[in-house]
Amino acid sequence: MYKKVILGICIFAVFVLVAIQMRPVQHLLLNNSLIDKIIFKFDNYSTLKTSIYNHFPGFAYSYIAINVAGSEKNQEKITQKLSLHIHENVFVVGEIIDAAAINQITRGVGSCDQMSDIFIRLADSHNIPAHIVYSYYDNGSGHTIATAFLENEWRVVDPLYDLTFINNNNKRATAREICSGDTDADSAMLNQMGLEKYKQLYCNESNIFLGNEAAGASSPVIFNAIKNDITIPVTTVADPWRLVFKLPDFIGTDLFINLYLITLEEHYPNEDDYLYESARVFQVLGKYKEAIDLYNKVIENYPQSTHAKESDFFIGLSRYHSGQYTLSANHFKKIISNNPLSPWVNYSKLYAAKSLIELGKPNDAERLLKSVEGEPRREARKILYLNNV
Repeated sequence: MYKKVILGICIFAVFVLVAIQMRPVQHLLLNNSLIDKIIFKFDNYSTLKTSIYNHFPGFAYSYIAINVAGSEKNQEKITQKLSLHIHENVFVVGEIIDAAAINQITRGVGSCDQMSDIFIRLADSHNIPAHIVYSYYDNGSGHTIATAFLENEWRVVDPLYDLTFINNNNKRATAREICSGDTDADSAMLNQMGLEKYKQLYCNESNIFLGNEAAGASSPVIFNAIKNDITIPVTTVADPWRLVFKLPDFIGTDLFINLYLITLEEHYPNEDDYLYESARVFQVLGKYKEAIDLYNKVIENYPQSTHAKESDFFIGLSRYHSGQYTLSANHFKKIISNNPLSPWVNYSKLYAAKSLIELGKPNDAERLLKSVEGEPRREARKILYLNNV
């Protein structure tokens, strides 16, 4: 009898481990109103869900990737949706740090390196192989893109600028096709965005020193490769336990092997951190109402917190992504008027303008777009160009 009980427990454990890998099960665990209500009865800040999100990032990657793609089955269109989602949810604001992709998503802050890391993780949920290509100009400045393996070719994906170059067969272009000119690459638009040398990144193989999603751009492995002029092979050491929980969440071979397996109490000791981090989880999971409620608590209870200005911006972004364009535009306009020195003010101008375009007010949007400065200025110029302004 004892052996049967043990055998039964083992079979049940195996069943749970297999079931938990199924997308519908992952979706249920993170997007079920009944489960949410039960959690909220015991935990108004949803630290339990935040803990699940941080400790088992495979859940979060799958959930986000599935919800972003919706019912789409075409892998090319999925990559476009993923790229746009990252482009509209991760921002070049404040301190840019390298960390696991799950942390980059939660922070909502990153540049080309971090956005490419995120794309790789989300693409993996759709069984789309992807890796990083890190290139640099002759003056030493660089730019990171992702490449996705679609129809037997590594095709360029650029979440930072959300640029998609189409080849003569109406497919996403490869780096080779971009270099040869067999694409619809719009030189006028690139010039408008201040990316005149953009194509040069792909057209000199000696300038491409990284094609490896397993190492961060700041890794000693990369520095040694540059110093010794060697090419790093494309290998994957990520997610060795992916058949269990897609855990741990490795990003680098030498860096970023932090599993984030510390308790929330240790990681977020202050209540404003609890509130803000919980809000961020709801934000990226698409639960905008719950996110807004928590962001408002941060602003009301901790107006001097470092999270207050971030919360204010993300309330507007939640409105925008919810399709509440009037509320979104008005909210961003208040940020622009009341907090002109906020590090988020230029992105507020950008998304106020995007909201106004959705509301059919292109002239009002134009004035805002022409006042955008910093990194979001490239996006503003792209929108102006595409709207023939």
